[in-house]
Amino acid sequence: MTNIYFPMRLLFFLLLTYAPTSYSETLLEAGIHLGGSELITQNYANGAKDSIKAGDLFSLSIGGMKSYTNNIEGQLSFGVKSDDVHSTDADVTWVRYPLNSMVFYRGNTYRIGLGVTIHFSPNVKGTGVASNISQRFQNSLGALLEFDYKINKSFFWGLRYTSIDYKPHAGGRHVNGDSIGLLIIALL
Repeated sequence: MTNIYFPMRLLFFLLLTYAPTSYSETLLEAGIHLGGSELITQNYANGAKDSIKAGDLFSLSIGGMKSYTNNIEGQLSFGVKSDDVHSTDADVTWVRYPLNSMVFYRGNTYRIGLGVTIHFSPNVKGTGVASNISQRFQNSLGALLEFDYKINKSFFWGLRYTSIDYKPHAGGRHVNGDSIGLLIIALL
């Protein structure tokens, strides 16, 4: 499956490396994501339940955006994506570090883009009475589809679909990490 994404990664690398640019900007991106398979369910003494899904929940990234023509731009960002559940006697955290590479078509008030993502060091870990929960996953390659709406010169609202699976280091079934996220993107 990795070979499917190779031409897109090569194209984006060539665009970043060899194409002349009309401008480049630094960006900061924050998001809320939902989706994926259930990784863990936490039961509380009062009967309440909380769970972590493989596509959830918060993300924060920093990166750069380069314009190649009036309508084509590339974006590269690196950050963290995580979710956790807390109780008085246990915490469980799900963390991974995405590197996103995307190419966008830009209109006057919108952008639409395709790209690839690599999630480094995905792992779920518990503390307290949940200290027996610990699972590491292999670095995972996925695909991105994004639509952004321009609020003003410095801000975009975005909607991102991520398609990714996580494979445990120790073997076992793949975990679906597909998600849909709502983003706010600030150009610095």
